Amino acid sequence: MGVCQTVMRPHYAVFFLLLVGWVKDVPCQDNPFDVAEKCGYMERFDVRRNMDFAVHMQHVWLDLAINDANAFLEGVCTLAFLPVQAAPVMRLDFHESLTVWSVTTASGSPLAFTHAQQQLRIVRPLVPQKADTLIIHYSGQPSFENMYYSRSVHADGNIVATRSQPYGCSYWWPCQNTLTDKIDSLDIKLTCRLGLKGVANGLLKETGGVDSQHHYFLWQHRYPIVPYLVAISVSPYTVLEEYAKVQGGKDSIKMVHYVYPFYEQTARQLVRQTAPIMRLFDSLFGPYPFAKEHYGHAQFHQGGGMEHQTMSFMGSFSFDLIAHELAHQWFGNKITCAEWPELWLNEGFATYANMLCYRFLRSDSLWRLQLRNTIDDVCSTPNGSVFVRDTTRFQTLFNQRMVYKKAAMVLHMLRFTCGEPAFFEGVKNYLEDTLLSYSFARQRDLQWHLEMASGKSLDRFFDEWIMGEGFPFYHIRFDAKPMVCDLFIDQSPSHPSVEFFSNPIPLRLIGSGGDTVDVQLIPDSKQFNTRLQPGFHVQEVLFDPDMHLLARGLVFNESEKPSGLLLFPNPSDNLLFVQSNTSDIVEIRVIDHVGKVLYKEIPAPPVKKGNAYAINVTSLSQGLYTFEVTTLKGLFRTKWIKK
Repeated sequence: MGVCQTVMRPHYAVFFLLLVGWVKDVPCQDNPFDVAEKCGYMERFDVRRNMDFAVHMQHVWLDLAINDANAFLEGVCTLAFLPVQAAPVMRLDFHESLTVWSVTTASGSPLAFTHAQQQLRIVRPLVPQKADTLIIHYSGQPSFENMYYSRSVHADGNIVATRSQPYGCSYWWPCQNTLTDKIDSLDIKLTCRLGLKGVANGLLKETGGVDSQHHYFLWQHRYPIVPYLVAISVSPYTVLEEYAKVQGGKDSIKMVHYVYPFYEQTARQLVRQTAPIMRLFDSLFGPYPFAKEHYGHAQFHQGGGMEHQTMSFMGSFSFDLIAHELAHQWFGNKITCAEWPELWLNEGFATYANMLCYRFLRSDSLWRLQLRNTIDDVCSTPNGSVFVRDTTRFQTLFNQRMVYKKAAMVLHMLRFTCGEPAFFEGVKNYLEDTLLSYSFARQRDLQWHLEMASGKSLDRFFDEWIMGEGFPFYHIRFDAKPMVCDLFIDQSPSHPSVEFFSNPIPLRLIGSGGDTVDVQLIPDSKQFNTRLQPGFHVQEVLFDPDMHLLARGLVFNESEKPSGLLLFPNPSDNLLFVQSNTSDIVEIRVIDHVGKVLYKEIPAPPVKKGNAYAINVTSLSQGLYTFEVTTLKGLFRTKWIKK
């Protein structure tokens, strides 16, 4: 028999051949947290919501001369802006490692200013809707703190480059360091020593000599850009060019790669991976967002990569890094998260797009390996939210397990929950929404588009999987009789923030004669049971065989029910489940090799016979332990290995 898709509600004894809506109508949970955009000593920043800056940047002109020997910077920053609020002063973010020499109007009239506490305040009354221009002269050696602006040396010479996400653009140019306004257009002129090339956003429009030892590179970018995506790099480079033929756009996309000369031959092979990925993303998400200019890579000295708009800076040219940074041109650049707590809108999508490259460009076995490794990594620890509640620390804001991998799996589950056609339709509509495109978005915007495309309410899903923490563990028992199969499912959420996860549970029933049927069970509580009538004798039940869920699950055949004490997985690393099949569990203890009790817990209420109970053993060191479980019928011991 072929595999049929079936959705079951608990306590029903017949199959439904049509997908039944499963989420209940509950009030939509908006962001309940006021989280400051700050990092370390930048705690002075106020909570930024909506348009709390007084101006909209229309054009930025950066004229920068960079000494690659010591990273010294001389700059002229011209800001053309439109005030949207009346204010007595113009306020910009600017690090104090740089010295401001003068601030003038477009006509050259000097303006009074103060530069303190990482802020440049210019005495210039702002009149709403009256366009204005300021010119700022500054110089110095920018702080290397957090590597927002940094210098290094490679086999062919020096490199000076920037990487401003999340709070670093003000380390090297005076700006509005915000997620509330995008610059309409950008010009960057880089002056550097002969033998070097200057790289920035957009198109290289002009090069020329300055004197016998220096030349310049003028770059122009004519798409809206958020300040942290503005970038520069100065280094000896070899330039590689190629084109990616795409279906969504009218013309091929030009791709320009700036690589170290000593690395040219290797890079020439690796960058060829870009064109197939560009074609895939064009088909899945729509045309490349900056097709009127180009896409490129610039090799730099920092680990990983950074998705600078139209020109990703790359620490390597691996398949995964190329895919991840290219995906950001849609997710993070075309549409940018409106608040750092919702950074998963950038990073989760880029991570999942990278995974999808294995689905569509590589083998099925590699795709399944991607899913399995991601699920294992996320489920290695019982807590953690996709929504970032503390944006003051890099390790939480850029948490690989939560903001990247768990968010990617949440999108994978949305693809399953909405249905694949509706998911990609909703994502495309999100990217083309005129209120969001080349601007900012909140997670509720994505939710709305997925709901419109799928016809399903996703309130509960977003509450559980975005705002909540952890994942579900399913303890599944089945009792098979001729033509009938009774299922008993106990769910143990790994974190108390979610009472129970309401997403469908996919199972595959396999008969003795090879017959199979796929079902989706819709839970309405942590414990439920249902009777299925598959039309054959069920011999085996597989939990989530196609890896649609971020979850753990174990299946037991009631006719082969094990006795005594069960620990699983064993060995394990951070999360362990214990189950007694003789009586209720009243106490749990973990004892080391010298008899010391390292862990003790008295569950309240006692864990019922046959139910699995989750224990966080992250704090325990690797090694062999004795596990003691006291039940109403006595004491049981078994060995357990901590990985």
